[in-house]
Amino acid sequence: MKQKIKVDLNILTRTFATILIITLFFVYLLKGENIYVDLYTVALAACISLLTIVFLVIEKRRENPFVILLSLYVLLFYVFRVITLNIEPYTRGMNFVGERTVNDVNSTLLFILFSLFFLFMGLVTIKIKKIKTSYSKLREGNYSAIFMFVMLSFLVSYLFELTSMFGGNKFLSYYLSIFHPAVVLLFFLVFYYVNKQKAYSKNMIVLLLVVLLSYVLLTTLAGGRKTLLSIIMNITVIFFVIKSRVYLSLRMFFIVIFFGGVAFVLYDISTFFRWMKYEQLIILNESLDFSSLFLTYLDKGLMQTEGFAKIFDRIGFLDYEVDSMAGADLYGKVINPLYYLKSIIDNIIPGFSYFDVVRASQTKFFLQEFGYVPNNEEFRELNYNSQYIGGFSEMYTLFKGYFSIPIFYLVGLLFTYCYSVINLRDPYYAVLLRVLILLSFVGGAGFLESFGFDWHVIKLFFMLIAIILTYPLFRSRYREEHKTSSNINPVLNIIE
Repeated sequence: MKQKIKVDLNILTRTFATILIITLFFVYLLKGENIYVDLYTVALAACISLLTIVFLVIEKRRENPFVILLSLYVLLFYVFRVITLNIEPYTRGMNFVGERTVNDVNSTLLFILFSLFFLFMGLVTIKIKKIKTSYSKLREGNYSAIFMFVMLSFLVSYLFELTSMFGGNKFLSYYLSIFHPAVVLLFFLVFYYVNKQKAYSKNMIVLLLVVLLSYVLLTTLAGGRKTLLSIIMNITVIFFVIKSRVYLSLRMFFIVIFFGGVAFVLYDISTFFRWMKYEQLIILNESLDFSSLFLTYLDKGLMQTEGFAKIFDRIGFLDYEVDSMAGADLYGKVINPLYYLKSIIDNIIPGFSYFDVVRASQTKFFLQEFGYVPNNEEFRELNYNSQYIGGFSEMYTLFKGYFSIPIFYLVGLLFTYCYSVINLRDPYYAVLLRVLILLSFVGGAGFLESFGFDWHVIKLFFMLIAIILTYPLFRSRYREEHKTSSNINPVLNIIE
């Protein structure tokens, strides 16, 4: 029987970095300079790619998921963005405060290059320990109750996001602060893969597909634009925790490429539904006719809502880093420890607002347009949500420019230390907490994809509440073996 050829994600990431280096210079030779890209820009982006390759080679011997995830993040959202900017110099995220030029882009890339080196160094300083807890067999969980809990959260989200009757309901809003569909999906996926022996039964696979398709449908209709990306990210992170390394077969590689293409289409559709939802639900206070809206979208044409230039701008986190770093003095009014503390206090207690402040990323528009920090009433009147800040520029603002460079080393050290020391008896929570640390590093509203440190702390606070409240539902029921050399099997082997 033929063995499937599998390739380590580390090798694939190095290959991707090499392809990007070649493409950077090829596109530059083809297109030349423009307002945002010159030869120095290309050289800096190539140096960042080379840096990821060097540390990926180091990672190969140390099995450190942070290094691979950081490399993928930087290559996809920063280096690749230089290529798309060179092809089409279109940006919305860069010019919020004044017109930015190639010098601003280069200054940002240079800072990212230095900070990346120290961040990588911090990540590889500690060798990560595997989960040591061992059990002979995980008993079956209450899959029916878990499935009902997941679908209930999806239903609440639908009522809150997509109906005029329950839209804006304060009780549902606070419920979703704790049991947001993305959080509930993460809990479900961790439970599914930790109980992998049972999970591969036909019924469990059907259950998984129902949950995933329901999440994709709900998030797309509600205007969420990271649907497939968040699913792929969650599963990848879970695999890193369980297996230490992630391998892709040839079939799986093409499946990922396929869903990457589907993600662009879903992004366009969800953007259209986001606009229509705002117009019909918020402005006109009408119920949504989804079949009619979808036919309207098809009449307009596939990929005609935003187009590739705007999509590449949206996933070009480099643009927002340039804006945040160039406007550091202005944004420093809210990107500071005191404001973060006020924001955290005001946003974790329902119905309480002692300081009358909104989250840091929600004030960016006011600072850009009016130059002042709004209160809650002014924010609600404008009905604006949030803007990406960026982890590199947030550190730049917090620690006064290049003084922040050594702090990146400490951040990398802290993440790997916290990840390594988690060794709980319950395999579900051992995996879940390690997953949360990885997502806190690279996931939405985390350290790298930052919407402000206050947003991250608030998110983790509600996550902790969700973990506590769902403990009776998700805790593993197990039988611990006698501690002899013949019967101690790591939980990682059990779920293979």
